[in-house]
Amino acid sequence: MPARRPPDPRLSALGRALKRVRTERGLTLDELAARSGVSRRVLSYAEGGLINPGILSFVAIVRALGIDSAELLQPMMDEMEKQAVQEQAPG
Repeated sequence: MPARRPPDPRLSALGRALKRVRTERGLTLDELAARSGVSRRVLSYAEGGLINPGILSFVAIVRALGIDSAELLQPMMDEMEKQAVQEQAPG
């Protein structure tokens, strides 16, 4: 398991989106792993926001789910925008 550190909100957003799409499609982690060629462990850690799955795994997951990459990336992009606004806000 990856070293414990504070969760990255961007990866958490990506993970939530991944889990939402997977469950909407009625797939288990094992089924998505078999379809994508990405290990169940990597999928589980990615859904938990614990790891960045990497671009090759990401593309394999998107293809296995039959979706546009934006469906998973948009929640992460929204989180990045939120963080940028918070960093610019006078404190």
